Amino acid sequence: MGRSEANKKSVSVLNALVQAIRKYRRTRRAKSDLIFCSVAEISAIARDLKLSPQELMKLVTEKNVTTAALRELLSVLGIEAKSLKLEDPAVMRELERQCLTCQRKAECAYHLAQGTAIEHYEDFCPNSYTLNDVVRTTKYTRV
Repeated sequence: MGRSEANKKSVSVLNALVQAIRKYRRTRRAKSDLIFCSVAEISAIARDLKLSPQELMKLVTEKNVTTAALRELLSVLGIEAKSLKLEDPAVMRELERQCLTCQRKAECAYHLAQGTAIEHYEDFCPNSYTLNDVVRTTKYTRV
């Protein structure tokens, strides 16, 4: 391996490390905001969001990953996530909540990475019925 290739690999590893540190810090910041809340306050926040306290804590720690996967799936289906969030925030929140509590995230990530999500999402995605309804409305789809 030449010196240039070694430098590129070092830069790539360094960039990945920087991204991991940034993600860790964002997660810690979000969690630390809740540290100052009492159990009753956390329960009230969760109730207001129609979540369990456990779902709220999971949301705080996993939201970035979950949101990225959901947005990618929406994009694959031709749905504009921003439009959906602006025009129908309740539907978007429900999609995010279902995605957050999904037990098949690894399967979703695999199909998104392989480019086969559009053929298989109905087999594993708890949001498939809602997504199909959104696609049928064509209100939020790209032209």
